[in-house]
Amino acid sequence: MKSRKINFTKGEIIGPLIAFMIPMLLSELFQNFYNSVDAAVAGRYLGKDALGAISISGTITSLIIGFFTGMATGVSIIVSRYFGSGDELNKQRAMRVSFSFSTGLGLILSAIGCILTPQLLSLTGAKDGIFDQGVIYVRIYMIGILFTIMYNTGAGILRALGDSNSPFYMLVVTGITNMVLDISFVKYLHWGIAGAAIATVAAQAVSVALVYRKLKEMEPSFGFSFSEVREHMSIVGEFMSFGIPTGIQNSLISISNVFVWRYINGFDASVVAGIGVAQRLDRFIAMPSKAFSQTVTTFVGQNYGAMNAKRAKKGVNYTMILGIGITLALSAIVWALGRSCVSLFTDETDVQQVAIAMMYSIIPLYFTMAGRQILVGALRGFGDKTMPTVYSLLGMIVARQIFLAISMSIIHSPTNIYYCYPVGWGATFILVTARYLRLKGRFERELNQKAIAAGKMQ
Repeated sequence: MKSRKINFTKGEIIGPLIAFMIPMLLSELFQNFYNSVDAAVAGRYLGKDALGAISISGTITSLIIGFFTGMATGVSIIVSRYFGSGDELNKQRAMRVSFSFSTGLGLILSAIGCILTPQLLSLTGAKDGIFDQGVIYVRIYMIGILFTIMYNTGAGILRALGDSNSPFYMLVVTGITNMVLDISFVKYLHWGIAGAAIATVAAQAVSVALVYRKLKEMEPSFGFSFSEVREHMSIVGEFMSFGIPTGIQNSLISISNVFVWRYINGFDASVVAGIGVAQRLDRFIAMPSKAFSQTVTTFVGQNYGAMNAKRAKKGVNYTMILGIGITLALSAIVWALGRSCVSLFTDETDVQQVAIAMMYSIIPLYFTMAGRQILVGALRGFGDKTMPTVYSLLGMIVARQIFLAISMSIIHSPTNIYYCYPVGWGATFILVTARYLRLKGRFERELNQKAIAAGKMQ
């Protein structure tokens, strides 16, 4: 598996940004394909209750996955800084410590999630048919969630080193594995919703084997080292200081989505399944902004380590233009092919109508989602640990829940569910834009002072 490291601290900017982003975008595509296969197979072969159960289950599993995705961001920032500054010893040590620590903590949270599955699902207000299938799916999924945590941490390390190709190749392999196993277990072996969950867990295990092998190939000193975790808790503290706020933000947003699902579950199964399908399509449109958010975090992190604030700011500007432009283009494609996209998940007309109505309502506002993601990534790359999380919580949780509480008290309509998502994006976009514009001058002065002190002023 050939790959190359991209050094963002020198040379042109746009070319490397795109070269780094494309594999990440394709990775997001296969990640969403990977996650959507269960829903598509369930919708086609098991019916709307199973499709609704998997949609609701995604909100619950995101509580843990979201936290560790945030932790992986913290790992990526720390490793990218050591990479940018040329500190090989601490870079290699951070790789081992972060991977070992995440594995241990993942084991604990996987066990807790498995035990508390019924209690977690009950928070969504799911009705009996959907709830029962959801318990089966989530409990099996939780057994294998450790593999997802390990893969995300490993992929974060690879991206910090400038390698965004390998995670893409790995997701291609695991995505195909998941699809083949899903169809085999559900359609041919008739294992029901349990078969979909088992297929996903098996594919996740494959992804861990691939990412571990690649990291060992790149850095022979890489491996599990729980003794180093105890000896170098300062490294754990470093990546957790970035990762915990992001992880908490992701988890709290998932908790907010649980309460959104309480509103959704007040409608019939067609609305529940239809909104679930729309959310699957929403994740595809969000792919460019997520890829560019991770790209800009690495870009800014490397240039922060190299003490080049001017170049970091240029990278943010180019990323905003590219990210919003590609998101709008993808939105237009989904708008034009809406019914065809929805039919991939279900052929039930009432479910299709709900999904299409939701997508047509929110597509014109996707530029706010893209801007929000990219600026949050930029702020974290600069070392702004807490406020992006605070603003995200205010927009994605507080503003969204206030909107739903007021709008649903006036008229109990699925349309309010549709619009609560862009309300959250827009509120957060306004807050993080103001934050970035206010602080970018300070970031530049601080890095310039460090560069002068280190004799590296450009």
